[in-house]
Amino acid sequence: MRTDEPEAVDIHVGQMIRAQRKLVGLSQSNLADAIGVSFQQVQKYEKASNRVSASVLVAIAKTLGCPPSALLPSEVPSDEAPTNMVMQMTGIRNGLEVAEIFLSLNERDRRVLVTLARSLAGYPPVRGQTPAET
Repeated sequence: MRTDEPEAVDIHVGQMIRAQRKLVGLSQSNLADAIGVSFQQVQKYEKASNRVSASVLVAIAKTLGCPPSALLPSEVPSDEAPTNMVMQMTGIRNGLEVAEIFLSLNERDRRVLVTLARSLAGYPPVRGQTPAET
């Protein structure tokens, strides 16, 4: 059953490890030292190149201050699972930085940024509003 492509569950676990690691402010090297592996191994876990064993998952969760279940997919079928956008945002490259910058902006600049993001993503503009009013 194993192919060259990682399984969806392994990708999810890797994204959650990365998101939680960044949320608590640990580098890959810090996490690696704490669980007794190389930082390259942590990179492989986060990219789902290598699967995370149960014992390593428990060690990672303990280091990151969360229960192991927080790193696993929900038991709800994927088409019904709620999306945790905060974890998704912090789990992607530059996501945490974008969130931090967004929070530092005043309300008007946030609205301008949302308008720009909507445009870049191909979302329709909000009718009857200028970028400063969005």
